[in-house]
Amino acid sequence: MRRGRDTTRTARTTALLLLPLVLVGLTGCTDDSDDGYVDFAAYEQEFHDYAERLPLPEGDSYGELRPPEEPTEYGVDAGRVLALSYYTCFWTREYLRAHDDGDVPRRDRAEGRLADGLKDPMIKYSVGNPEREALDEARLGDLTKFRQEVAANCPEGS
Repeated sequence: MRRGRDTTRTARTTALLLLPLVLVGLTGCTDDSDDGYVDFAAYEQEFHDYAERLPLPEGDSYGELRPPEEPTEYGVDAGRVLALSYYTCFWTREYLRAHDDGDVPRRDRAEGRLADGLKDPMIKYSVGNPEREALDEARLGDLTKFRQEVAANCPEGS
């Protein structure tokens, strides 16, 4: 029976020793931008700041982001990723339109912009680099992945 008391005492001692560590760990759970997340205003600012560096085809614009209905946190760089996604959608759609219209100079310009986007680290180091693969296939005349990308992932009007 003595053994049961020793086990209980050991468990209590361990709990008391671990309690300060748990409390110290919990104090690190604060709501600040240093934790890798930002609020909508910072996300939106990041989106617009990065979009300014990414020119779109003539007549296209990034538009405004709609704020969420409930408070939401976004990962740092999420605004940048969204701007780059829009950029890729707009230029992929421009490439397809130019191709369908037989406008080679316009298609070549869109291809150049897509190639520029591939230099961005957010895409350049992506797993498998599907954007590079789609562009390489388009250069060879296979527009299947471009058409699938636009249909599946590009917002209406882009």
